[in-house]
Amino acid sequence: MSVVSDFKLPVRVWLGQKLFYGVVDPEHLEIIMNSPHALEKDELYQYAEPVVGTGLFTAPVSKWKRHRKIIMPTFNQRILDEFVPVFVERSTILVDQLKNEVGKGSFNIFHYVSRCTLDIICETAMGVTVEAQTKYSDYVQWANKAMEVIFTRMFNVWYHNEFIFNLSQSAREFQDVNTKMKAFTGTVVKEKREAYQRKRREQRNLPEGYVEPPTRNTFLQQLIELSEHGAHFTDEELREEVDTFMVAGSETTASMNSFIFIMLGMYPDVQERV
Repeated sequence: MSVVSDFKLPVRVWLGQKLFYGVVDPEHLEIIMNSPHALEKDELYQYAEPVVGTGLFTAPVSKWKRHRKIIMPTFNQRILDEFVPVFVERSTILVDQLKNEVGKGSFNIFHYVSRCTLDIICETAMGVTVEAQTKYSDYVQWANKAMEVIFTRMFNVWYHNEFIFNLSQSAREFQDVNTKMKAFTGTVVKEKREAYQRKRREQRNLPEGYVEPPTRNTFLQQLIELSEHGAHFTDEELREEVDTFMVAGSETTASMNSFIFIMLGMYPDVQERV
């Protein structure tokens, strides 16, 4: 913050041999976000590729445009409304856990919020319940370790070198959790696709006029349906998109919500209105 306040905007910062611009003004940000020349991801994103592959978070522009056009319709108000009970249930657990911190002084709220968001995203993206807030979860530990190592590589210039990084303990831990995460989501994708295909075969034998009971359509289920009707996603591409939402989505959402909590704490009058 001191850098932003002491220097003319936008701020220029050198990280090694790379020049970064720090943007604060909303008008500047609007220009950048709407520019067709600002679509390609920075090189730092490559450190997330071993985990999420080339899903929307890390995909090159050509693939990003194609997948985004296919995936965007899966996010609409009707589908989100189906999962409101999940949001309420998991958020209630979060509130109950935060109550245990009342009167104990400052604490890191991200620890609680990140587990809540992972709970929600696992259930809405894959249809899998991990109970991250109330039980020990291997997947949560793997995801946390993966993100920890990714950020370590991003902010430690010497780890940008593949040879040096591969000599580290972090590289061995990263490879271990990454293999386990891919096996987990890969198995889920395979099982869900087989279940979808089996259901389609069974539907052919249903009597005319039969109406199936409504079910929640998870992100993965919608991608599988799109894939079976012309999108032609491979199992690997499905896994990459799901991993993107599971890992990158939960981390960014948790960070945003944590900052919102901080702002609400700084402005009690706004907190009361919320």
